[in-house]
Amino acid sequence: MRQRMPKPGTLGGLISTYFAEEHFLERSKATKREYRMCARILHPIRDTPVSTIDTPLLAAIHDKLAKKYSWDKANRVRNFLIQVFKFCIPKGLISKNFAEAVIKKTAPERHARDV
Repeated sequence: MRQRMPKPGTLGGLISTYFAEEHFLERSKATKREYRMCARILHPIRDTPVSTIDTPLLAAIHDKLAKKYSWDKANRVRNFLIQVFKFCIPKGLISKNFAEAVIKKTAPERHARDV
């Protein structure tokens, strides 16, 4: 079965652009595996238009991922998106790194100890 190419101007298009970047291609095998895992998690929303991506949307996605998977996996996806946007801004594909302003989740154990 042939996989469909992501549409330009979408989250999937940004991810595809990043995966073609030298920066990604030079990462370690472990980092590439992790980033591909993050892309698989985001696959259901790959057709989200870039024009609708902003920090509140990414914060809501981050919250949903934390509930569905874990705080750690949500943070990994956040970090992946930071990299994707960082390399797509100079290409004019997105205007800002909206993922940077999303607040990381804390580990539940750490949070409980601080209280």
